[in-house]
Amino acid sequence: MPEVIIEKENNEPYTGVVFALYNNGNIQYEWSYVDGVPNGKWKYYFYTGKVQYEFTYLDGAKNGPCRAWHFNGKLNFESQYKNNELHGEQVFWTYNGELDHKRSYANGECIAGCMH
Repeated sequence: MPEVIIEKENNEPYTGVVFALYNNGNIQYEWSYVDGVPNGKWKYYFYTGKVQYEFTYLDGAKNGPCRAWHFNGKLNFESQYKNNELHGEQVFWTYNGELDHKRSYANGECIAGCMH
């Protein structure tokens, strides 16, 4: 069970977006909650304002796509999650945007393309 975020003012589970800003005023991260647990997109940003990471949560667990970008804006990797575990294909790209490698996961276990 995920930790529940409680509003200080009314002691109720929080629904909404939590965010922080860098010193330059650009957004650092934004996290979405429903009834006190992560739900929806969670994003982390470079200090320039470009997205660095993006996760999708459902009822407190990572579910669906997860993406990360290189500082130059090109995709770094894309993964799929199911119930907080890697599940499906994970693809990595180089800083220049070329395909680097792929792995496949089933319920958090690497089943193809694994590097040992």
